[in-house]
Amino acid sequence: MRSIVNRHLLGSVVTLLASVSCISGKDDLDETAADETDTDTDADTDTDTDTDVDTDITDPYDDSGVFYFLADFTTDGGELTSASFGYGMYDLRADDWSCVIQGSMAYEGPAPAGCPECDWSFDLGPVEGSLAVGPRCDDFFENGYVDGAFDYAWGFSEAWTYDYEGTPLLLENVLHMYYEGVWIQFAFNYGAQVWVTGDAASISVARPIADGYSGYP
Repeated sequence: MRSIVNRHLLGSVVTLLASVSCISGKDDLDETAADETDTDTDADTDTDTDTDVDTDITDPYDDSGVFYFLADFTTDGGELTSASFGYGMYDLRADDWSCVIQGSMAYEGPAPAGCPECDWSFDLGPVEGSLAVGPRCDDFFENGYVDGAFDYAWGFSEAWTYDYEGTPLLLENVLHMYYEGVWIQFAFNYGAQVWVTGDAASISVARPIADGYSGYP
């Protein structure tokens, strides 16, 4: 098992569209392109003043499995019903989850403007009441591990086209996150890559956490 200490989890987000470029044969896609998706020229202001307290994971890749970001959002007529966020450790040998930890995120108000072609968007509070469930949670997480993290605005588009140097790349089931003043694409489906299931009324997200040296499973 390799160790990564004090790693910021969101550091992997800017590599997401780079993974799309690999699938589409565009290996040299600028990794910062995800930050260029906010086409709203108005002065968007994130009303959140909380500091970034996202939890870091040590050893994001275990010999037997892979860590994932996990999220669930349900809505009714465009209004938030429930939202949760957390992590999961998937055991590749057992073909099952070793441990899953998720907590709820409460509605705090409207999201900042500019969410790209979003069906819904909300400003949500940090994770609360996270519970660890699974046969190996003693090895990975304990109750409350994610609490206080991921205080962001979120949005969802059933389809959104990313313009890569004049070449349109159609992403589906896109979960957007408002990060440092811009909307970035936290998870999406592209070709055989499926990280988000469901539709605007109810989505579930399982997105591998990139460690900077390993490929996705």
